[in-house]
Formats: sequence, structure tokens, C-alpha cells
Amino acid sequence: MGTIFGGIGLGWIALHPPSAKVTPHEEANAQMAAAAASEGFSDATLSTQDGATLRAWFFSPRSPNGDAVVLLHGVSDNRLGMYGYGTWLLSKGYAVLLPDARGHSLSSGLTTYGLKESIWSG
Repeated sequence: MGTIFGGIGLGWIALHPPSAKVTPHEEANAQMAAAAASEGFSDATLSTQDGATLRAWFFSPRSPNGDAVVLLHGVSDNRLGMYGYGTWLLSKGYAVLLPDARGHSLSSGLTTYGLKESIWSG
């Protein structure tokens, strides 16, 4: 019986990994850093086909090179995990989107490790 509950518990943790929420203070710091560097900053919300809402930050460079980058964090992390890379790319002229993965931080939905995002052909 313990094996069954252990398996259920591990399955639940796999679909709901612990992830620190982006705090209002951290968001304010990101906005102030973008303003100080004369870069554009905005909150972004992405809706998925299955109804999950993904929260993100979008940074636009003051001297755009015409390219954009989406930086994805790892399991149990949030968009702040890629913030340093994002600001570096921003300084090189890239527009940068830093989303929270589904089921992480401020994004809703189950963590699916790409299964919901992949294209299945039959």
C-alpha cells in the first residue's frame, strides 16, 4: 500500500514541482533596471489551447538588432533564473521574453515537460 501512495506522491510532485513565486519586489526591481538602462519592459500573458495562463516579462532593447529570444528556465525555477542571460542579450540588441513555465511561479497549469507543447502527428 505504501508503494501505491509513494507513486501517487511522486507523480503529484512531478506535475506540481515546487517553484518560488516572482514577488512584487522582484518585479519592481526588474522594471527599475529596465528603466535605468532605457530599455522597454512589459508584463506579458500567454494563453495556451488548454486554458493555462503563462506569465512572462518582455524586454525590448533601445537599439534593436531585429531578433528576439525566448529564455526558458529549468524545473522548480522561475523567470528570474534566466534574468541575467536576458539582460546580457538585451544589451546586445535582442528583444527578450522571460516566461514562467506552466505550473511554475505565477503561471497556471500542470507541468508537462513539453508533452502539451509538442506537436503530435498520427
